[in-house]
Amino acid sequence: LFRSVSQSRYVLLAVQQFEKALLEKNEALIETLVSPQLIFGHSNGWVQDKQAVLKDMRSGHLSYLQINPSGIRIRMMGKKAVVEEKVEVEVKLDATQVKLKLFVLQYWERHKGQWKLVLRQSAKQS
Repeated sequence: LFRSVSQSRYVLLAVQQFEKALLEKNEALIETLVSPQLIFGHSNGWVQDKQAVLKDMRSGHLSYLQINPSGIRIRMMGKKAVVEEKVEVEVKLDATQVKLKLFVLQYWERHKGQWKLVLRQSAKQS
């Protein structure tokens, strides 16, 4: 139980670092936090791999302006974790700025002592 609690803290830290990296367009940090096989699903049905996420970040096609979490739940399963998070985000897609309330589901795996984001899917909160 104690190991699970301490690992959930590391997952929470990884989630927070990932969100900060998106806001700051910190490509190096994103590289360390996401799996090479990343699947990144957006609330509009758009699905990207790791390279597409990084390309859109570099080009400015998609920019995260704010990410404000309002609730998080982490379920530990050994070297795997499922994160359920409610967030309010403000993004800029090309020249269009949008505010959204999202439910974000994430799947993380620990690989060589480092938590890596494997899957992220968001949906608009109703």
